[in-house]
Amino acid sequence: MASSPPKKMEEAKRLLEMSYKAEVSSKQQMRWFEDGIELLTGYIADHPSSTLQRYAANLKMAYTRRLLHRLSNMGEADRETWLGQLVLLTIVKSEVTRAIEEEPSLRDGLNAFVGLWKEN
Repeated sequence: MASSPPKKMEEAKRLLEMSYKAEVSSKQQMRWFEDGIELLTGYIADHPSSTLQRYAANLKMAYTRRLLHRLSNMGEADRETWLGQLVLLTIVKSEVTRAIEEEPSLRDGLNAFVGLWKEN
C-alpha cells in the first residue's frame, strides 16, 4: 500500500489549489502560489531519495501549467499584478520552460501576458 503524502506536501497542494481558485490579481493568490511552490521545492531538496519526489515535482508542474493558462487569458493587469506574476514565473522558471516545450501554444499566451506592460 502506498504511503500518503506528508503534511508538508498536502499543505503545499492546499495552498496551490487556493491560489488557483483565487482572483489572479490578488496578493493572496500570489502568496499562496509562492508558499506552495516553496514547500514542494523544500521537500524535494530535503528528501532526495523519497518515492514522493515525483509526486512533488508533478504538483509543481501541474500548478505551473495552470498559472500559465490563467495568465494567457488575462486581458489586462495593473503593473503591480503584472510584476507579481512575473516573480512567480521566475520562481518556477524550469517548470515554465518545460511546460512550453511540452505545450508550445503556452508560449503565445506567455508572450501576450509579458507584453501587457513590457513596453512601459
